[in-house]
Amino acid sequence: MSTGVMKLQGRPTLTRALHKSGRKLYVEITFALVKGDDDNVLGAVAMARDVTERIERERSTARTT
Repeated sequence: MSTGVMKLQGRPTLTRALHKSGRKLYVEITFALVKGDDDNVLGAVAMARDVTERIERERSTARTT
């Protein structure tokens, strides 16, 4: 990260996760660097969202076609 380059920056990455209830879900995670005015890296942020319904719908559609 100190170089200001992240392999997955800006591209959603799909992964599996386990909810505290024990339910398995699909999560799409997007990473980005936070840079200061001088272009130095200050840190990183990540956004995750549950895409389980979308993935299950896509797989169901693929099975029926």
